[in-house]
Amino acid sequence: MPTTVTPRSPAGEPDDVVSSVRTRAATRRHRRTFGHVRRLPSKRYQASYLGPDGQRHVAPTTFQTKGDADAWLSLQSAAIIEGRWRPARAAAEPLPRFDEYARTWLHHRDLKPRTRAEYARLIQHLLHVRTDPP
Repeated sequence: MPTTVTPRSPAGEPDDVVSSVRTRAATRRHRRTFGHVRRLPSKRYQASYLGPDGQRHVAPTTFQTKGDADAWLSLQSAAIIEGRWRPARAAAEPLPRFDEYARTWLHHRDLKPRTRAEYARLIQHLLHVRTDPP
């Protein structure tokens, strides 16, 4: 009766065992120890972390690659560890609401009367659409 020879790795294990171990190791995910990176619908990456103040801090920009987002998180982590970290400054003043901005924009434009009236009508329509419940 012929015997079947199982191919073995240099360590003496059957090749199918070695390949399954390699496959599992290759697909195992690395768990991040600091911060969070998420992929946006735009296919860019957004990085954030919990700062020493207990608040979530988001990167001031999005990143083209996950590696760039990881690098930014590494810099933030290093700053915290070294005691150089400072919270980002808040915006000087809140952005105006749409109605305030639109009216100011229209007021400061040099327009002919009919154009001004048409723009005012369009702004009113947009304000009405924005305030109507669905």
